Amino acid sequence: MAKVLGVHGKTYPIGEQDLVQVIEGKLSTMQKNGKISELEKTVKARAQAATERPVPVAGVSKTVSERKFFFNPSITVAENLYDHQGQLIHQKGSILNPLDQVSLTKPILMIDGDDSSQIEWALLQEKTIGTATLILIKGPIMALRKKLDREIFFDQQGLICNRFLIKQVPARIQQQGKQLLIEELQVTI
Repeated sequence: MAKVLGVHGKTYPIGEQDLVQVIEGKLSTMQKNGKISELEKTVKARAQAATERPVPVAGVSKTVSERKFFFNPSITVAENLYDHQGQLIHQKGSILNPLDQVSLTKPILMIDGDDSSQIEWALLQEKTIGTATLILIKGPIMALRKKLDREIFFDQQGLICNRFLIKQVPARIQQQGKQLLIEELQVTI
């Protein structure tokens, strides 16, 4: 259906420089005067700093008033779900609880890694509740991993705190039946 309609009106040659050529020119200039090396060092230093001390989770503070609540992780299926062979797995409207399939095998402790009393609290908790998964909302994750000689995680972008409605730390998450018991606790050491 497409056809050439001809030229209508006056045309002009393109006056702008090719963007790729502009970028290549700037990179060439930066390489000649050593700015590329400087930029690489800056980017590397920023990446290293972000790895060693990620951005703290916003909106989470030290526990002032203890809080204890249950969280039901169930979801309602928004649309029919099928497997790779087209067989219906879950019908729209079904309620699924991940704890029916997988258990939380050990407690989760959420702490501020800049607060030495919270770190000490977490280590004492493990003496009574057993090994736990330790997750920071703030602090020097790499230094703490080395100091404590153990795996430590960080709540990147506050996904865990937001999902489980955690507003204060230290907090402990444990499975009780088909729900999660979430406790925001005060440090008592």
